[in-house]
Order: sequence, then structure tokens, then C-alpha cells
Amino acid sequence: MSSIIIKDVAIITVSQGGDTPSFVERGVIRIDGDRITAVGRCKNLNADTVIDGSGMLAMPGLLNGHNHFEQTFMAGVVRLFPGTTADWIQNFKIPMTLRMEAEDYYYSAMLAAVQMIKSGVTCSVNHICQQSADRLLRFGINEAFRAVGESGIRCLAPIGLAGKNEPDEFIVSAARFEELLEAWHEQGDGSFNGRLRVWAGPTGFYSSTEPMWEVAKRFAAKHNGGIHTHLATFERGDVDQAEAVGVLGERFVGAHSVWLDAHDVRRLGESQSCIVHNPTYKLGYSVDSDVTGFGDGIAPIADLCAGGCMVGLGQDGCMGDTQDMFKEMRMLAYTQHYRYRDKEIFPPSKLIEMATIDSARTMRWSDEIGSLEPGKKADLILLDVRDPKFTPWLNIPANIVYQANAENVDTVIIDGEIVMRQRKITRFDERVVLEGAQRAATSLLERSGLGHLATAGFIPWGTHHDGTGVAGTVPAETKR
Repeated sequence: MSSIIIKDVAIITVSQGGDTPSFVERGVIRIDGDRITAVGRCKNLNADTVIDGSGMLAMPGLLNGHNHFEQTFMAGVVRLFPGTTADWIQNFKIPMTLRMEAEDYYYSAMLAAVQMIKSGVTCSVNHICQQSADRLLRFGINEAFRAVGESGIRCLAPIGLAGKNEPDEFIVSAARFEELLEAWHEQGDGSFNGRLRVWAGPTGFYSSTEPMWEVAKRFAAKHNGGIHTHLATFERGDVDQAEAVGVLGERFVGAHSVWLDAHDVRRLGESQSCIVHNPTYKLGYSVDSDVTGFGDGIAPIADLCAGGCMVGLGQDGCMGDTQDMFKEMRMLAYTQHYRYRDKEIFPPSKLIEMATIDSARTMRWSDEIGSLEPGKKADLILLDVRDPKFTPWLNIPANIVYQANAENVDTVIIDGEIVMRQRKITRFDERVVLEGAQRAATSLLERSGLGHLATAGFIPWGTHHDGTGVAGTVPAETKR
């Protein structure tokens, strides 16, 4: 059994009570095998690996509570599409998804892992949904699982297939959905020393039939898991449907949950349902709905928390632009302060909890990850706080939330293994992954009829990505 000592390090534990303090100004973390065995003080300082933590801050690895690994190939260019998310899905995501090959699934997932590791994310949901059932069966799931094994990342994989309102290639019967879920659970759940878990993940109420929700409920109860889905992303009414099919409750996780009224919030809270908020996505796509009002496009997260929901944090694949969860903490603060006109809600310490232990709770994994405590899995990161932007170092949670970014992550440990040290990934060759991902993504764009997006040229203000004019793009009062 290998051992690691991190000495002379400042520590934020996110401990929720007990014998472990929430903050240690200068202390030690000991890891034996895949578990933390001491935090703060440790008599035995002998170890296979000793890391000098001077000038570093240790904290739990960040968790991404809602993500789609295959969408890493779509980041950046997704912002070129005008209109709503529905327009993007129809004209961009679906054409690409229907042409994904094994190489695309593998390199997109490995690219997601590179970006997550280098930004301090040690565990992520990979919501595998709205995809070709045949391609998932032939190679998609295999390659997504393979990438988890090779990269060292920890992953919760909710899997969903459509029953209606999607291309024929996406649609299966409820019976087939259950058969495939069980097969994929048998294949992947518990693999890689427990780093991979498999849940039911219906895409949403728009495309999942009532029998599919019955399958999801049975599956979650049978395997002591959960149901992860999109909720109230574009319009109101999803909570009514969730209540009608009987999925609300502590096993239910609704990503986004933007278009909610007070009655929806009350039902979600009373049922102790979980929510994952993705602030960058909805801020960038607040045109998604005809619902208007104060805080248009900004979820009522403070109300959901106060009402009894457990709320975690995510970034939603390419819609979040990058895998940087420090950014998502800031975006949550900015948007909620704006919505409620109250800067005292969501203090920095709560935002850190939402990106760590609270997200772990939405994944039903908080017994093992989300905080630094003896007995828990050794998933942690070291931030180099010698960066000038951290001076003055006065309020550590505020420094982390409002000043840290991915580039400050020096070291990442997952499951007791050092997967990045001094910003160099140690488990695999990052360069090979980046080159493979670039090659595969460019080819996929071409095969999907979207090769014109792969350009280094600048697009003039007031034109579409295809060069055609956009009426009304430039407000009259700004013209000269």
C-alpha cells in the first residue's frame, strides 16, 4: 500500500462537524492507499511520497454535478449559433451526435478529463443522453467507460435513451431501455476501484415516456442509486410531470431547474429532491424561453436551498464553455446576488460547499468524497496561493471563490493517486490526447456538414457564422 504525506500545508476540509476542523492554518494530510488517514496532525511522517505544501492550500477536489463529456468537441463553436438551445440541438448537436465514432467518444471523454484534472475537478457526472442507441451500444459506452479508467477521474454516469420526440436513432422502448441499463450497470458500475458508478439518466420529460420513468425508478431503487435528468430547462411544467410519474424525492436530481414558480419550489423542497445548478449555461442562453420576468434565465437557487433541496453545482458540458468550476462558483454568486438583490446570500464558504460536499450529496457519494476527513477517499487538490492575485490573503474562502482559477491548481490526487503534479499530468500523455482530440473533432465537424465552423478567421460584428447578415444585430443607437 502506497502512502503520501503533504506537510506544512493550509487546509480547508469542508468538514461538517466531528473531530476534523474546518480549517487548518498549517498542518499535515496523510494518505494510505486510496484513503485519507490523518488531517491536521500526524505522528507518522514517514511515507513513500512526501510533498512540501509550503505556499499551498489543500482542499477537497471540486465536483462537476452535471456534465456531458462528448460535448467537449462542441465547446467554443456552440456560441456561434444564434437562437435558442433547441436551435443548437437541432442544427448542431444532433448532426454531430449521429456521426460520432468510437474515436470521437474516446477522445472527447479524455479531453474532458484533461480539462477537469487541470482545473481541480476530481469527480464529474457524465450524463450520457440524447444520443444514438445503436452507437452507444456498439462503442459509445465502452469508450466513455474506457476513458474513465485510463484518465483516473472519478465519474457518475447516468444513462438515458429517448422514447419520443427525438430522431428515430435515439428512440427505444422502455423494455429495451431497462435491458440496456442493466447491461451497462453490470459492465461499468464499481469499476476502477469504485471510481465509476452508473445511474438511470432519462434526458427529460420532453423525450421520456411514462414507462421509462417507471424503469428509472425501479433501477434506482434496485441499485441504491438515483435518477439524474434535465428539469425546467426551457419552460414551466416539468415539476407537474415529475410529480405525476412519482419520481420526486431524495433519489431525484434535476439539472438546471430554472423555470420554477413558488409551488414548484415548495414541492421540490418538501420531497427533498436534489438540484444541480449550471449558472454559466443559463446566463448565456436566457433567450431559451418565452417566460419573462425579473431574473429571467436565473434559477431561484436561494429559494430552493431554503425550501429543503440539496443543491449542487455543475457546468453542463460545452454550454459552460470550460470545465473550470471556480468560474461556476463565481457565476453562481454573481447571478444570485443579482436575482435577489442581496450580496449576503451565498457567502464564499457556502459556494465552496456547493462545489464539493453538496455536489457529492446530489451524487449520493458524500460518505466517501466531498470533504477531507480520515476514512474518506483521497480526492484532493493543492492550490498554489503564491500567485500575486491572492495578496492580500485575508479571507481564504473569498480568495478561493473570487480570485482562484484553473491555472492555480498545482497538484491533483484522485483515489490516492497523484494524477497531476506541478501542473503536469502524470497518468497519461496529455499531448497525445490533445492531438488526438484535435484531429477527431475536426474530422467530426467535417463529416457533420459543419466544417465551415473550423476557421481561425474573425466573424464581423452583425453577421452570422456563415457570413449572412443578421437584421437588428447592431442597435440603432450604437451605430455611427
